Amino acid sequence: MNYPGLALFASFFFVFRLWLCEIKLKDELSFRKNYLSRSISYFVIISWVFDLQSMIFNMMWMGVIPVLCVAAILWDVRFYKEAFGKNTPPEWEKKKTWLVIERLSLHPPIIIPGLIPYFLGLRGYQNFILGSTPTDDIFGKVIAVIFGIVLMVAAFRFGDVRATDGSKTGKIIWVYHLAIIATMLPIVLMA
Repeated sequence: MNYPGLALFASFFFVFRLWLCEIKLKDELSFRKNYLSRSISYFVIISWVFDLQSMIFNMMWMGVIPVLCVAAILWDVRFYKEAFGKNTPPEWEKKKTWLVIERLSLHPPIIIPGLIPYFLGLRGYQNFILGSTPTDDIFGKVIAVIFGIVLMVAAFRFGDVRATDGSKTGKIIWVYHLAIIATMLPIVLMA
């Protein structure tokens, strides 16, 4: 693909997201700064840095689109209602604008461009995921799928408190990981 300026934009966006989550809103986000969707946002940005040619990061991006759509509807809508409603948490008042910017730069940049391959049909979707990986490189594709899944599971298991707290959300995310494994490998191997 060759998207001039995408890698440069992604590099700045990566630094911006790190600064926003790890420095500017460190106290406000607290343990939530390590939630899986924030880790995934970094993986998507890395996909952009590689000019959408990295099968590992493209696959991770496409694999999380369905769950991020649900997360955006359930959690983002609730967040905006709280941020702009009458019951804004008092601890948000000081940095409410930055919290809104953080949320706007979290799910929409992943979901909106990430939906495009879903509308290209299966062949276009597979070609997008493969990036620059040759279609006849079965070993390379399998290793990429395994590595991508290990990265996602590790980001969840070691970063997100919901992975081990026994919560309903944590259990749902574990099941979703299994669903990604069950669907991504056949899709990639058929390409």
